[in-house]
Amino acid sequence: MRGNIIIILCFMSFSALSQPNIKAEFITESDPNIKLGEYLRFSFKIKNIGSTSTNKSHTSIYLSPTTSFNDAVLLNEISTEAIAANSETQKMDYVYPIPFSFDFGNYYIIIITDSRHEVIENVNNEYFYSTSSFTINDIGIRQNLPYPVLLIHGLTGSDKTWFPFLRDILINYGYSYGGNMDFCLNQDGDKTVSTLPNDFKEWSTENDLGKGDFYTINFDINAYGTKYSTIKESNQSGIVKQGLAIQKAIGHILNVTKRDKVILVGHSMGGLAARQYLQNSIIWQPDFKHHIAKLHTTGTPHGGSNATMFGIGATEINEKSEAVRDLKRSYAISGDPGVFLFGGVESNFVMWNNAFINYENIDVNCNGVVGNTITGLNQKNLPIDLPYSFTIGIDDSYPTCTDCDGVVGTYYANLNNYYGINGDTFICRTNQNLGIENPLHLRLPDTTSFIMKGIDEPALFKDSYLIGLDTLYFGNFTEQSKGSQYIIDYDDYKFTVPLTQMVNIKLFNIPISNCKVEIFDISNNSIYSYSANGKGFININMRLNAGTYFIEISALPDNIVWHNSYAFKISLTNTGICPYSNFVISSSLTGATYQWQVDNGNGYTNLANTNVYNGVNLKTLELISPPTNMYGYKYRCLVNGTSLSNELMLKFSVQWIGEVNNKWENPLNWNCGVLPDANTDVIINTGVPYYPIVTTNQSCRSIRALTSSVLKINSGLLNITGK
Repeated sequence: MRGNIIIILCFMSFSALSQPNIKAEFITESDPNIKLGEYLRFSFKIKNIGSTSTNKSHTSIYLSPTTSFNDAVLLNEISTEAIAANSETQKMDYVYPIPFSFDFGNYYIIIITDSRHEVIENVNNEYFYSTSSFTINDIGIRQNLPYPVLLIHGLTGSDKTWFPFLRDILINYGYSYGGNMDFCLNQDGDKTVSTLPNDFKEWSTENDLGKGDFYTINFDINAYGTKYSTIKESNQSGIVKQGLAIQKAIGHILNVTKRDKVILVGHSMGGLAARQYLQNSIIWQPDFKHHIAKLHTTGTPHGGSNATMFGIGATEINEKSEAVRDLKRSYAISGDPGVFLFGGVESNFVMWNNAFINYENIDVNCNGVVGNTITGLNQKNLPIDLPYSFTIGIDDSYPTCTDCDGVVGTYYANLNNYYGINGDTFICRTNQNLGIENPLHLRLPDTTSFIMKGIDEPALFKDSYLIGLDTLYFGNFTEQSKGSQYIIDYDDYKFTVPLTQMVNIKLFNIPISNCKVEIFDISNNSIYSYSANGKGFININMRLNAGTYFIEISALPDNIVWHNSYAFKISLTNTGICPYSNFVISSSLTGATYQWQVDNGNGYTNLANTNVYNGVNLKTLELISPPTNMYGYKYRCLVNGTSLSNELMLKFSVQWIGEVNNKWENPLNWNCGVLPDANTDVIINTGVPYYPIVTTNQSCRSIRALTSSVLKINSGLLNITGK
């Protein structure tokens, strides 16, 4: 069905003595036309109209096809700061992809305050509404994650292996699926030989892919290009061939997404296929780099597996296949270690596993020649320039083994036991009381919470994800692994400022009250730190010199916060700061004492801490939502009582981005999400979707229209104060 989205608030209130009472207020409204997968954007405030302060709490955002909450679907939950009586939060910008589970049709956006009942107040769970209508009428795709993720299935699997996980991701987060890549790994149909040029064929093209967050690869293809065939030789083929397919798939994803790296997630044998690519530089990308940001494996037999039929049954597994041959930890008759993993000679005497049958072929390196001495995968170097993580399933009730997931033993599923990499290990163990997901081998790809933990952003600067400027990214706080050196989830990203200038940092949809943002220089020195202290939105402006920096977004997670993603964006403002946002100045000099000074037009005087100024005796001075009438104020720092730092003038500016429509009066058309006023400089960008049209009386301090940009005044007056 098709229709409009309407933002609705239904609430009732009654008076009570000495209690808080929180309610919401819309500041801006969303784009009137929203596509599935594209961003719902609006801003709001939470007010406490009661007589006492509130605790920290949470606010939930829902979509509903009716005005009834019974039909509502939760998008995500946002932290809300403690609010004094008769006070309100700052304006909170909200941005979130519309999940693909919604049909075209009429919906209402519902904001529920105190959604966890953390505040004893006059009225719980008040609803906030706006009468403006919105329409979902199409499907769009956004790239939301810093790096795309390639999902690699295991023995007898296919891209279908990941459908439950993909469903969860698309429904819960609105993250996007970029497509699947098909490869036949036994194209000539001859199982008695294994030669890469003859066996390998790609049955999909790069044109089949779109920009997205998640991709799949499928080896369940027959020689005619048919998917999910009864002929199983392709997805039970040698791991060497799978490594080559992964190389091709990574190249396609890099080309389509224009990202620099890919995250690999492998189930069972898929984890070994990922390692086959990583540990053989001869098959890396054409620039001789592997372009992998992280590897997560789930139920992967890093030390091999001798499980009979892999718990699947004789109809699915060909015990003579190349894949079974390569997965062996050791051979039943010879007792020798598995050649693919631990090295050895391609010989039936060495690879002697059954008294009655031999493998289809013993050409482990797939070069068409038998008798080579193989260097095993576990004998090859593992790149140390990326982080690793592993999900290990344990179901002690399984009849055929203990301390295993029914197929792979816990020791053999932990790559740390073979390399000193200190990768994160997550134990998925049966516990009905805690609601732990099914740990059996074939169910591990369905364990969404464990995969999200596994692909969590890196905690070390050396592994940090490279991000671009002026680009919106999403991330998640997840519980850390048992063996991690941290209990706090540190998410590290790296960015570069090309020229010394003002930088705007926004953190949206903060789901947990203890979130912290910290900026480090390339030498790992902290140059700025800000604790959200319950805030659901952070807006920071600071001046950074040209160079490379790290931004670390951290929190101490609980066991449900992984359901709610945060978003962030780093932008260069070039001129002034966004109105009504925080501003940070750092002294250009270092010393033992600091005293910040201000010149408001009457000469410099020393500053004292107020509701606007914080840190007047520190190296870094913070201005908290300074009013725009402070435009032109100058700041400097007196260091050690004798030396003066560089002077900086406070300016306010907004840029026209025209993402929604051509209305000057719509805050969503401005990069700061607010309208310019008489103390704000305006820049009209070129190449935007819509150019501004003024229809009511408006003001600004100045206007700079870039080449080929257009500004129209249809009615009303645009007053340029020129102060």
